[in-house]
Amino acid sequence: MNDRHRTIDRLRKKYKNIAAGVLAGAAIMSSVILSPVAGAAPQNAAQHESTKPPTKYEQVIDIKATAYAPGAHDNDQWGNKTFLGTQVRPGIIAVDPKVIPLGSKVYIEYP
Repeated sequence: MNDRHRTIDRLRKKYKNIAAGVLAGAAIMSSVILSPVAGAAPQNAAQHESTKPPTKYEQVIDIKATAYAPGAHDNDQWGNKTFLGTQVRPGIIAVDPKVIPLGSKVYIEYP
């Protein structure tokens, strides 16, 4: 097991239930609960850690999610930034805006 996989395993344990976050690396089967908020900015996952899903939501989707870690080894020419220029850190996720609108509040749960 290389360092990247150890990091992925550690992050999976640490961020078991989060409302918007980064998990470095591997594909993860997820349920995503969407509550779009117009003009919302990404926020730090530490402020949103939760042991239960939100009681109000607009949509639940089951997806196969992938994520990235900061650095050229995972994020090519963007390094420690997302495609839109946001610093890669817990609380920031990448989305396909055709599926999850930018600025949505997202609760991510996985086994």
